[in-house]
Amino acid sequence: MNWLPGCLAALKDQTVQDFEIIVVDNGSSDESVPYIQSRYPAVRIITFRKNCGFSKAVNEGIKNASGKYIVLLNNDTLPEKEWLISLLNEIRAAPNEVGSLATLMIRMDNPSLTDDAGDYLDWYGLAFKRGNGEPIFRWTETEPVFSACAGAVLYRREFLEKTGLFDEKFGSYLEDVDLGLRGNLLGFTCIFVPSARVLHKSHGSAMPSGVYVYHVTKNRVMLFLKNIPSILLLRNARTLISGQILALRIYKNPISSMRAYLYIVFLLPKILRDRRCFLPHVVLSIETIDTLLRKTGNQ
Repeated sequence: MNWLPGCLAALKDQTVQDFEIIVVDNGSSDESVPYIQSRYPAVRIITFRKNCGFSKAVNEGIKNASGKYIVLLNNDTLPEKEWLISLLNEIRAAPNEVGSLATLMIRMDNPSLTDDAGDYLDWYGLAFKRGNGEPIFRWTETEPVFSACAGAVLYRREFLEKTGLFDEKFGSYLEDVDLGLRGNLLGFTCIFVPSARVLHKSHGSAMPSGVYVYHVTKNRVMLFLKNIPSILLLRNARTLISGQILALRIYKNPISSMRAYLYIVFLLPKILRDRRCFLPHVVLSIETIDTLLRKTGNQ
């Protein structure tokens, strides 16, 4: 509720208004729903009795949306007036292989600094935000990036249909990187649009640290196991293992990490099923995939 009024007001202030708003209330215990009903009666609300994770909640919103383009926006954001029209102008002019657009996310507590200018993933299994903490004036080029942060993104509906939406086994965290990886492997590209700017209160709706470590650890392993061809998993096994050890040292929460690894064992049949269904549709070559995960946002 701390951020919702500002976010909805910013949407009402967009220079283009031909869009529907769907709010997915993911088990909130505050006055969010009554507030929306009283102040924004045209907004459609989907409610869950308990927090079911980001992936399931967002998928439900997507399934109920009717537009050609699907725009996701976290409640802890303040989009600038030209944000939506900048995205629409870009996607309308882009070829069909452009499946998603990343926006320039700016730190709400220090608007001179970048929060996210597109996401990247490497063979250490570490996902990172391009430009995090760097001056926003650096980002002036409309250019390809690995994937978009789902906190402020535009997707083509066709992209979401072909990738299969967000993987609900992820719950929360890295679900957008997983979706971006699948998009890349299917031949889609993501474009960063610097003129589409959003203030973001990073971790404004964050889960407790132990829960965060659990989900990030589980999801980091899962997105590689279910999406990457075996030859590349073997070729990069040492790097992937080194990344897991590095993450253990960074998070300093071995109990949550071990719980995540054990749950991966439980999920393995489902992961292998997803793998068998997905890999035959991959269009990138082995070497292209290998190179894709060796790039960084600074290259």
